[in-house]
Amino acid sequence: MQALSIAGIALLPKCPLCFAAYLGLFASAGVPVWVTTLWGRPLTAILLALALAAIFVRSRRRGRYAPAMVALTGALLITAGKLTFNVTPVFFVGVSLLIVASMWSMFGDVLRVRKARLGEMPM
Repeated sequence: MQALSIAGIALLPKCPLCFAAYLGLFASAGVPVWVTTLWGRPLTAILLALALAAIFVRSRRRGRYAPAMVALTGALLITAGKLTFNVTPVFFVGVSLLIVASMWSMFGDVLRVRKARLGEMPM
């Protein structure tokens, strides 16, 4: 029984985009629409909040809040574009901003360290 619960947790999506892919997969497999509608919005909102929290924690540790603000803007656009008004271009701009913020949050320090090392190198 414990192995089943561990496998179930491992199969859960870890990001809002993965969750959307799971919902699409379930819908194409014939899962009723009311299930994806009933659980889709709350779970998407929860996973989006978790993604934002991770970016905010990383930003707080590094003392740089610009990636967190970009992520918050992306999350608001995702919410407005998909969950509220159903405007696809707004949704995709929000997803793009969230991806950029995540990458910026993860790799921003790497680029800064490389620039610092290049500046220290003798010509």
